[in-house]
Amino acid sequence: MEIIDIDTKRLENYRKLFEEFLGEDFIQQADAYRTMSNEERRRNYHPFFDYWISYNLDVERNKETGIAECSFGTHFIITIILNLLDMEKLPNLQRLINSLLQKNTFYSAAFEIQTARLYSDLNEVQINNEEQNKGKIPDFTIYDKYNNTKKINIECKSLEDYDIQNHCACEILTEQVQNFCIENNKSYSIWVKTGENFYQSDINQVVKNIIDLIKLDSIGKYYITNYNVEVEINKIDNNCSEIHIGNSEQHISLEMLPNNFFNLTFMGTESKPNINFDKQIYNEINKARKQLIKNELNLLHIQLPCNNNLNYEQYIHSNYSKIKIWLERSTKRINAIVISNSIYQTANMQFFVIPNCKTRKNIDFDFKFPTVYTDINNIPELPYNNPKIELNNIFFTPLIDWDKYPLGSFIFSLSSSTAKTQFKIWKSYDGTITIDIIIDGRLRFFKYNKNPFILGQRNKIDLTIQGEKVDFYVNDRKVYDTKLLSTLKVIKGAKA
Repeated sequence: MEIIDIDTKRLENYRKLFEEFLGEDFIQQADAYRTMSNEERRRNYHPFFDYWISYNLDVERNKETGIAECSFGTHFIITIILNLLDMEKLPNLQRLINSLLQKNTFYSAAFEIQTARLYSDLNEVQINNEEQNKGKIPDFTIYDKYNNTKKINIECKSLEDYDIQNHCACEILTEQVQNFCIENNKSYSIWVKTGENFYQSDINQVVKNIIDLIKLDSIGKYYITNYNVEVEINKIDNNCSEIHIGNSEQHISLEMLPNNFFNLTFMGTESKPNINFDKQIYNEINKARKQLIKNELNLLHIQLPCNNNLNYEQYIHSNYSKIKIWLERSTKRINAIVISNSIYQTANMQFFVIPNCKTRKNIDFDFKFPTVYTDINNIPELPYNNPKIELNNIFFTPLIDWDKYPLGSFIFSLSSSTAKTQFKIWKSYDGTITIDIIIDGRLRFFKYNKNPFILGQRNKIDLTIQGEKVDFYVNDRKVYDTKLLSTLKVIKGAKA
């Protein structure tokens, strides 16, 4: 993902850009949201408004402390505006802005803007006017800068927009449980994980069940069966040094707080991993098939929702074959699905390309996906039987210790123009080096615990795959302790 340069010393100056692109009336609504009652907030909720509160708090803190920094929420919405600024001369940009202003399409619009911006570095981008065509055309089209007759249609979908209604329901739950704790001098950290359709639940009954647990000083993890809700309750007292946030590694230090912990309540909610991710992706394939154009080159970009329990790498490695089978059984119109993580959760935007090896028309020019290094040519298509990869003096590692790379960050990524051959190296969420290899559309990967690359230098890589055996050389030195894993298992009875 491209790093956007944000002037943290003058955060307040970005307000003019927000007003210019989103309108002064919308920004005034965002200003008013901060002082609204909880009931008014639920009626007027828009995802942008929460990020706007973060932005204003950062502006105030920077003025008070003189420390130039910003939260991730602030960085997220400023990035949207700066991407719009880079594309402001493109016709039909207002369609994307209109989608940003609608709460149910905010995340899809943000994702489309980010994706279009990434493609614009190497291609001419045309934003299509879906409003005039009643949504029957792709979101945008990219053209080869050197040959305008060669083009690819792009459709973007963000699964984050599915969870807007749950957000409002969780706000009601949070408000009522917090009020009870404050009124009754209860000091707890409470973490609630809700199901995918929590907004359809009897919220008042869920609140009552949680309050009953608090009344009994029930410490631990509980499951409210009827509503598919998990609750974790921990007491805050003088023996606490920190509060853990749910099942994650995040925590809040209590060292700087006073000894009296009465009325100190930390309340958080999150959605469980959506049990219908696969179904939703299949639905998006079906919807895109109707929007993308027959006998042309087409890509579908899907962004997974933000969820603390969703391991992006594990999800891709576990579901790659299933999604590929769905894609190839459903349509010959889509050349590839590009699945990314949520940019609202991490600063590293990660893409994984699942090619359709049964398309009617193959990509026939030097097209590059947003994941591919821009200063080298695409790698050629490789045969599945006994493939060999040689990367001579083109893989460059920055001068940085391996353990300082953020988890999930891509180090290197190459692809053929059709994505049927791919090679990427990245830092896994478990801290290991993960190497993904896609040959003829089939995925294999292995992990390596130590960094075999020379820091700050160009590295030579030789890789040969024969059956289940992998010979992996870095700078002519064989890396022995690799473990080849595969998602090539046949899924018997798999249905699209």
